[in-house]
Amino acid sequence: MLNKVSTDESSDTPENSPTQALVDSENTDGRQPLVPLSFKVTKEFKKRYQQAALNADMKLIELLSEMLEDWEKKGKTTQ
Repeated sequence: MLNKVSTDESSDTPENSPTQALVDSENTDGRQPLVPLSFKVTKEFKKRYQQAALNADMKLIELLSEMLEDWEKKGKTTQ
């Protein structure tokens, strides 16, 4: 039997969400809770990104965070 998915966000608080619990448990850096981020990339990009993180002995999120910080330091932000 399929369960109806509610679009009313107030019916399922983030604390009670199974996905949120999993995401929160992965946050080990002591900063803000993590939330899902999803976008599509080419297979080649994904392979290069994963290999870069592996070579640097970093988690994917750590590499992404560092890349964004470096980009912002270069003054590339639109703020």
